[in-house]
Amino acid sequence: MKMYRILKKSLIVLFIISGIIGCKKANNVKLNSSNLDNKIGYYHNLILSKYFTTSNKEDLKSATHFNYQNVEEDVVNIMVSIDNKRFDRNELESSLKSSNKILDSLGIIQMFNLKSSAVSGENDYFTKLVNYLYINHKISLDLMDSLEKINTLTIQEPMETQKILLEVKGLENKKWDEKDSKFLNAFTQVYESSYSFWTQKEVGLKSTESSEAAATVLADAAGALYGLWASPVLSIIEGAAFSLVAIANYEQ
Repeated sequence: MKMYRILKKSLIVLFIISGIIGCKKANNVKLNSSNLDNKIGYYHNLILSKYFTTSNKEDLKSATHFNYQNVEEDVVNIMVSIDNKRFDRNELESSLKSSNKILDSLGIIQMFNLKSSAVSGENDYFTKLVNYLYINHKISLDLMDSLEKINTLTIQEPMETQKILLEVKGLENKKWDEKDSKFLNAFTQVYESSYSFWTQKEVGLKSTESSEAAATVLADAAGALYGLWASPVLSIIEGAAFSLVAIANYEQ
């Protein structure tokens, strides 16, 4: 009887240990498949590159084709073609439904679809987004103010792209809490990647040769910043979609 109890206890301990190890392995697999925090900028540029090599630039100018949801669909199609295991179509589309409800409630989708002042004038969409993130306790007041300074500088000195880039990089030198650091990482990462992409001569778009370049880069980073409220995957989608909206505004 004593041996039976010892054997029983041993089996229970072994079961618990096996369960713990199993959970760790499962968590590691999940982490490895979703650890995109430092790859948002990489995928951002990859999507833009594929878009402009596989899609018709005239679509962005077409009133019949241009619609924010159409742009998002184009981005999703590219992401699935890049890696359909990492980027599951159903999950991407589900995330977008939640995201678009927020963008719609803020009036941003209407603004984008009308090609009105989406990425020009006072960059009203940007203020709406950072306010949303602050009010919903995603970012601090300090980070919101710092991001608004970048927005203001973009409006007031649009030709000073290098100066704005340095200001953005300067944000990385400040001490932020863990939550702010995560959002700032998405913003600065995509800003720098976007800057690199849009200043390539081979891109050949009008916006790279004018004062609108700074606003285009800011739009990319703003989309990535906003999308991170849900996940790095949504950050990638919205960063690319915002970018194409910006180009549509400047290429009409």
